[in-house]
Amino acid sequence: MKGGAKTMEIEIKGVTQKEGASGKTFWIFETSEGKASVFESEIKDLLNSNMGKKMDFDKAFLSFDRGEKYNNIRHAKKGAKTATNGSGSTNDDKPSFYVSYSKDVFIALLGQAKEPNYDGLMDRAIALVQKAREAFK
Repeated sequence: MKGGAKTMEIEIKGVTQKEGASGKTFWIFETSEGKASVFESEIKDLLNSNMGKKMDFDKAFLSFDRGEKYNNIRHAKKGAKTATNGSGSTNDDKPSFYVSYSKDVFIALLGQAKEPNYDGLMDRAIALVQKAREAFK
């Protein structure tokens, strides 16, 4: 583990593609912490591009040390934003990641709104993403 309680260093060792009962594709990654399921193609692509390397992930988006039956790298986009490629450079400094996260939060908020105020919902989504980013620094 690296970075105290907030991050976990994981080496990506291998991957197997699977198909769930619903027909949806997912991936099982072999890591230094054991096997983990990945359900989003964006995180699969990131992990594949870092095969054989160690990456730092925000522990809030991993389940390895929670005693769960299955290990998952969930909320992949959020977990991946702090992953490094070993060079010390993180995806955290790329605005496109935050645009994507804000859009995802906006869509979730929109689904809950009875009479949507689009500008207000987007402002709220951006504020929530900024708050989460600060919480995990």
